Amino acid sequence: MKKYGIPDDIIMIIQNLYEEGQSSVKWNCAIGEWFKTGVRQGCILSPLLFAVVMYWIMKTTLSGLT
Repeated sequence: MKKYGIPDDIIMIIQNLYEEGQSSVKWNCAIGEWFKTGVRQGCILSPLLFAVVMYWIMKTTLSGLT
C-alpha cells in the first residue's frame, strides 16, 4: 500500500484491524479449534485489499514482458 501512496496512518489502522483475526468452524452446535485468518469474510475492506494485492502481483509479473 505504501507503493500506492497510502499514508502510514491508514496502513497502520488496517493492520490493526486484521492483526488478531481468528476463526473457528461451528458444526452440529460444536465449535472447532480457533485458527488465525487473514482478511475477514464479509468485511467491506476484504475485496479492496484483495484487488490491490492482485493488481500489484499482475503489474510486477507483467512489467518485464512489455
